[in-house]
Amino acid sequence: MGGKWELPGGKIEPGEDPQAAIAREIREELGCGLAVLAELAPHEHQYADFAIRLIPLLCRTTDGDPKPLEHEEILWAGREELMRLDWAEADIPVVMAYLDSIPGISEALTVTGGYSDASGR
Repeated sequence: MGGKWELPGGKIEPGEDPQAAIAREIREELGCGLAVLAELAPHEHQYADFAIRLIPLLCRTTDGDPKPLEHEEILWAGREELMRLDWAEADIPVVMAYLDSIPGISEALTVTGGYSDASGR
């Protein structure tokens, strides 16, 4: 989704569970470790050429500082900024579910997202 903000993550490999997949993907994409805190409801989205099923996991970093290893840029953002970003279509319902899932979420709460360059990297 070149030119759009995306939540970090990726494909689940055969034999991998979602928690192991996100740990591997975050290590590859952001160079840090994480701990899974909770799972939100999965979301399916149909693009013109393919379908995607997202399994959102709420996580916290455990080691290392996140770096944009596979994206042009990463961002830690509060609620208001998250709502203003130009998200990939499939991620919009996940971002909204995240914001709705935490009562009293404040502007200071942060999440990370990756911005793909024009090549879709």
